[in-house]
Amino acid sequence: MPNWCFNTLEVTGPADKIKAFAQKAKGHTSSYNSFHGENWETLDDVRIAAIASNLPEPGEVSDLSFHALCPVPDLIRRLGFDNGVAKKTAEALGVEYPGCGGYSWQVDNWGTKWEPDVSYADVHTNYIQYEFHTAWSPPIAIIEHLTKEWPDLSFEISYREEGMGYEGRAIYSNGECLDQWEGEIEYEESEE
Repeated sequence: MPNWCFNTLEVTGPADKIKAFAQKAKGHTSSYNSFHGENWETLDDVRIAAIASNLPEPGEVSDLSFHALCPVPDLIRRLGFDNGVAKKTAEALGVEYPGCGGYSWQVDNWGTKWEPDVSYADVHTNYIQYEFHTAWSPPIAIIEHLTKEWPDLSFEISYREEGMGYEGRAIYSNGECLDQWEGEIEYEESEE
């Protein structure tokens, strides 16, 4: 079970770009072929190939899907979420191992291991606000991707991870980080 990082993401820009972003962001979450619970030794290459030959079913639909905005490559989804299992599956299939499973790919490309758990999405003409939780850390990597993909939009993310006691804020626009701050959470001492 991870520590949860609470995030508020504000996206601003021209009405047509905001509308397009909101439509793109709402989509299926990532999903993977599952080898979890299988006794790996009982799976011969034919069974492994059968499991990994098809893409998994789409994940649930979310107002803010990282997979919709920065898709996990199909090969990685076919090989599985766990890095070790993905490597074994690639070997069994006779395909080149892409260097990681879904876990590492998502951490590297999104900044967090799982999709966001969205609690609030408010779309306006020139503005969208999302509130969501991510595992362990804020999704800075995907914000860096989004600002390059959507240069006409500005992205401001504020985050707070109480378990590790840090918080921060970052502002991105036109492919660049304009401002970033991170520090320890300063808790008020209670008077007794």
